[in-house]
Amino acid sequence: MVLKKRYLFLAVSTLVMLCLGSIYAWSVFRVPLSIIHPDWVDTELSTIFTISIICFCFGGFISGKIVVEIGFKIVLLVAALLLFAGFYGASMAVRNGDSKTALMLMYVFYGVFCGLGAGIGYNSVIGTTIKWFPDMAGIASGVMLIGFGCGGLVLGSFAMQLIEALGVSNTLFYFSLSISPVILISAFVISRPSEAGTKPIEENDAIIEAAIVPLSSLQMIKTGEFWLFFSYAIFACSAGLVIINSGSVIAVSFGAPAVIGLLVSVFNGAGRIVIGFLFDKRGRYIAMITNAIFLLFCGVMLLLCSITKQTIFILIGLPLIGLPYGGTASLVSAVTHSLFGSKFYAENAALMMFHMVPATVIGPIIYDLLFKWSGRTYHLPFTMIIIFALGMITMNAILTKNLLRQTK
Repeated sequence: MVLKKRYLFLAVSTLVMLCLGSIYAWSVFRVPLSIIHPDWVDTELSTIFTISIICFCFGGFISGKIVVEIGFKIVLLVAALLLFAGFYGASMAVRNGDSKTALMLMYVFYGVFCGLGAGIGYNSVIGTTIKWFPDMAGIASGVMLIGFGCGGLVLGSFAMQLIEALGVSNTLFYFSLSISPVILISAFVISRPSEAGTKPIEENDAIIEAAIVPLSSLQMIKTGEFWLFFSYAIFACSAGLVIINSGSVIAVSFGAPAVIGLLVSVFNGAGRIVIGFLFDKRGRYIAMITNAIFLLFCGVMLLLCSITKQTIFILIGLPLIGLPYGGTASLVSAVTHSLFGSKFYAENAALMMFHMVPATVIGPIIYDLLFKWSGRTYHLPFTMIIIFALGMITMNAILTKNLLRQTK
């Protein structure tokens, strides 16, 4: 009975995560919004998404702090209401005749409300569902995260059709009507092990829990292990965001179809499963080093393409960079659980997600600078990806050495 229940919860949680991933459909709205409001420059359009990512991180942290006190269901209801208000408010903002006012409203509704809603929902769903899978934390988090990773691709493709038929404002309006009800219903389906009248599975697994000393967020950030893995995640996320933001442009510049850049999302989902599986079967070190080697391989392929101008290298390296980017999302969930325990997992995982904030700045800014310094060629930007991969390998080696020292 417990096995059936936890797999049902995993399926429903994955559906919820796909809905929460709707904020990543932002790239679909950029071009039509720039047509409606031609005075909105690229920086302002990018800022809307950046605000949503920052608020996503804060939402996750807030969720981790309050989910135990007020309950998972109430937290998920709050997430649903915030997303409804965000998408509905954004749809109204598009219709505002004053371009400056409309932009400010988009900052508030799509940036703040949608970002907070997605973050609160994301952390509460993962933090609750993963408690049913202490023996399969990597795979379970990978399955849920593939839903989140594909949210932008699936809902973005759907949004493109709606925009052509109904316009941007109506599309955002229908997002508010369709996404929030799914999350609301799911709040009454998913439950924590104790709420379901079932003894938490992790309490039955003495071997797993005996090896973990639970740490609070304040205790966690005082450890070297936290900062080593946090740096590892920043390197991986920075490299991934460079390609996600410019993938189609890079592909076309080397004679490849623009759709190659969109395939990053497909491998993003695959990476979450592959690295999650490796984590469960082979452990943290193998999962982390494999993830770093994936990125190193992609960086080498991209640099070879920049040097030789052979399209085959871009066809390999560009979409495959989604593997380490997605794999890092699984690692954030699984490594946080394995190193710092399940007692404070929700808030700890949310805190670890803040690696996305510096990554959204570090990756794109360094990429733009190197692109200009290299005479608008890709030699230096692609070399940067290789350096990020080497940084990940270094962080993993030091982390492993520290953990081995503690066991002696």
